[in-house]
Amino acid sequence: LSQKLLDICLAFPELQNELFCQLIKQTSSHPVQQKTAVQNLLLCGKHSWYLCHATPTSPTGSIMDLSDSRLNPAANVILQGWQLLSMCVSLFLPKQSIMWHLRVHLQRHADQRSDIGKYAIFCQRALERTILKGIREVRPSRMEVLSILLRNPYHHSQPISIPVHFLNNTYQVQ
Repeated sequence: LSQKLLDICLAFPELQNELFCQLIKQTSSHPVQQKTAVQNLLLCGKHSWYLCHATPTSPTGSIMDLSDSRLNPAANVILQGWQLLSMCVSLFLPKQSIMWHLRVHLQRHADQRSDIGKYAIFCQRALERTILKGIREVRPSRMEVLSILLRNPYHHSQPISIPVHFLNNTYQVQ
């Protein structure tokens, strides 16, 4: 499925920016703003005449909660988004306006202590390589896609690699 999506984006470059925007959105946490003290007062919440008494945890009367499962996708969905993003930055580049958002997004999530952070670090490296060497003209092979999907590319010196087996029972990673 991801290979087909990448094929379509290579065939129709106008979709590439949209894909980057969707992947940035999918791989971000979405804070949920709960009701402010004024909204609570007006919506029959706990009655308080003073904003500072409405919510003891926040001087503005609002609470940010990142754990709302209705807006934040499951962990495996976020990881799949990072896998697809790592393939995209290896193939093509977004427009400059989206490039800025992408760089900030990658910088915000880059962390060697988590799998998602490692994907973000790989994406930063792949983005710089794509900027230096240019975009790809041919679609990725099935093996290239599988190498990203089956293992975190951060851990390997050649993240998009294919083992080649020889008749003498040896193999070499290309």
